[in-house]
Amino acid sequence: MNPILEKMLWGIVGEKIGSYRLDKFIGVGGFGGVFQASEIVRNTPVKEVAIKIIPESSDEQLQELLTARALEHPYLIRSYSVGECEFFNTEMLYLAMELANGSLDEKIAIGKLTTNTVKDITIQVASGLTFLHENSRVHRDLKPANILSVNQQWKLSDFGLIRQLNNNSYTQTINTSGTIIYMPPEAFDGEISSAWDMWSLGIMLVEMLTGQLPYNFDNNNRLCCMNKKIDSYIVNEKECNLFFINDIAIWF
Repeated sequence: MNPILEKMLWGIVGEKIGSYRLDKFIGVGGFGGVFQASEIVRNTPVKEVAIKIIPESSDEQLQELLTARALEHPYLIRSYSVGECEFFNTEMLYLAMELANGSLDEKIAIGKLTTNTVKDITIQVASGLTFLHENSRVHRDLKPANILSVNQQWKLSDFGLIRQLNNNSYTQTINTSGTIIYMPPEAFDGEISSAWDMWSLGIMLVEMLTGQLPYNFDNNNRLCCMNKKIDSYIVNEKECNLFFINDIAIWF
């Protein structure tokens, strides 16, 4: 996001969007700024929500938000409403959704997770992904920062890159998007399928078990990243606790 726009978003705390009051600026993502907000009825706060404000107000972006709102599953962040707003003489879109208690990247930063915790998180994330894939949709930006905790449940969030496969096809070619570290090698060719999300989930699984990624990048050059993924070996087996990897199949 434009640093100037990010600074301006800090200045709209306290403003209202429809029935929502922006109470606190949480931060920014690749597609917009996120606020903690309150739904106000007769000057009384009735519910805490998260509001994502997206500077881009194109029809395509609106359709993506409407898609997010229509997706309902226990392990997907629930969306409440989509609308338009205007700040700084600029039309923007917003999405009101569940307010999370924390994110998986925050939990990983504390240290290695127990096997049981990893199991619970993986099963919940996989359940959400199964729902998306059964509806011919691919998340494409699965990473710990997009796995949020709501009332002790882990849910997929940030559907800004979600993609529907045309005609229920298994693969499709598109422009490369997403977070490079968690992208599969075929993504660099612009190929998209449900396998994209499963690769990302595998990377997160290693990260949850070890507290580190299975490979490190010294730059964001796409070619270097792709070669690194293809040529790298996984982290040391002792560090990864791979002795339990055979148990994963029975989790599902």
